[in-house]
Amino acid sequence: MHKPYHKIFKNFELKKKFISFFNKSIFENIEIIAGKKVRDEVEKLGLEKMHKVFSVDYLPFLQFALNKKLKNTMYEFLFNVGKHDLNIKKNFFIDKTLNFRFNYPYKIKIQSKISRKIYRSINLDNYKNASKELNLAKKANYKYDNSDL
Repeated sequence: MHKPYHKIFKNFELKKKFISFFNKSIFENIEIIAGKKVRDEVEKLGLEKMHKVFSVDYLPFLQFALNKKLKNTMYEFLFNVGKHDLNIKKNFFIDKTLNFRFNYPYKIKIQSKISRKIYRSINLDNYKNASKELNLAKKANYKYDNSDL
């Protein structure tokens, strides 16, 4: 990215609203997935330290829930950056794929109980019952396919 654009993305028009909205959504979904107590702890510690109280095994559910909830809002924010901050006058493309990634320390990540087999068996759409879904996935008889290799 060229330097002039770096400043634009750093100071884009709706940055505070964007960050506030996303933080609120993260906290709400943490509560849905892991309960109010965990949400309160994450809010107290801050998102930088959420790995201390929010299980790495729940990350796929959180990423899925955020993608589902924030998709349209994310497109709106990206559109506004292009139109208002970058002054793109003609039609422009916004990739349909959105990715939310949470980075946990490696020592925490390797503690995950989610193998590839379990991950492929999870119904992420059931994020409101994440604990139950993980237990079902652990019992599932998933057969590996070529994409797993």
